[in-house]
Amino acid sequence: MVVIDTEVSIDKKYLPMTIEVPSNWESISPKICVFLTHGAGGDKDFHQLVALSIKLAESGYMCARFTCKGLNIKYRTRAYVEVVRHVCLKYSSLTGCVFAGRSMGSCAAHMAANCISKSPNQPKSEISDKHSEQTLQPAKRKRKHSERNSKCDVKPKPDLCENCHAVHPPSCNTLGVICLSYPLHPVGGKELRSQPILEANVPVIFLSGTNDDMCDLPTLETILTTAFSNQVSCKLTQWKNKSDLNSTCLFKINTPTGLGCIASLDNAIHSLKVKGLDDDVVIASVCEVVLSWLQRILP
Repeated sequence: MVVIDTEVSIDKKYLPMTIEVPSNWESISPKICVFLTHGAGGDKDFHQLVALSIKLAESGYMCARFTCKGLNIKYRTRAYVEVVRHVCLKYSSLTGCVFAGRSMGSCAAHMAANCISKSPNQPKSEISDKHSEQTLQPAKRKRKHSERNSKCDVKPKPDLCENCHAVHPPSCNTLGVICLSYPLHPVGGKELRSQPILEANVPVIFLSGTNDDMCDLPTLETILTTAFSNQVSCKLTQWKNKSDLNSTCLFKINTPTGLGCIASLDNAIHSLKVKGLDDDVVIASVCEVVLSWLQRILP
């Protein structure tokens, strides 16, 4: 695995990003990148995100995890789209992208995926493998400001999207969305953050705890059923049990619709922590569910 530390420029700020690339990337097909970001607090090095990204890279997926501070969901979404554009330009032979995030980051991922997937640039056309795969080199820890600008700015800036106010990647095949602890509602609140789910048109999986005070699972299931009621079903409809997961996997699988899936963890809170269970055990189950789901949504 090759680890690349770099930055993406947006609004004169630099968003730190780490890209894990499988060591046999050139021979891998299809070439899929999973984008991953944190919640309202923390950063790209949050332990759950690091563990998941490493496991993904070891399993043949590129993973780009990035930091974007701030509580403005519109800004987080715009930054997410710019990060996707940056990576798609650098790795032009990507055949698919998956948008993932934890808590608030999953809201941004969902909104970015919805916006990009509805872009007229879909679906992705075939692009030669020989382009810029080798141009993104590991970033040095200390660099001059002018050097950062020359390597990391995404230029030029064509027309901005009217919805997300970002520049869409020239070509991006959006395959699905992964939501870790999606904040469906505020703690003790009734206002639902359901719009991104209702606007979804790609497969989505939610990994949440049954004791998450920001995500009532029966309500989430109802919203998913409404969102995908008119969508064509897919092989996720057969994923109603744990037959293809290890017996030690802690999550229960519920697929209320063909494109929507809920993986619930008994007694887990919003952080996916379970009293009496080691965090590494929980994270191992998260990785297993995500990898199994990815295999099911790939074309």
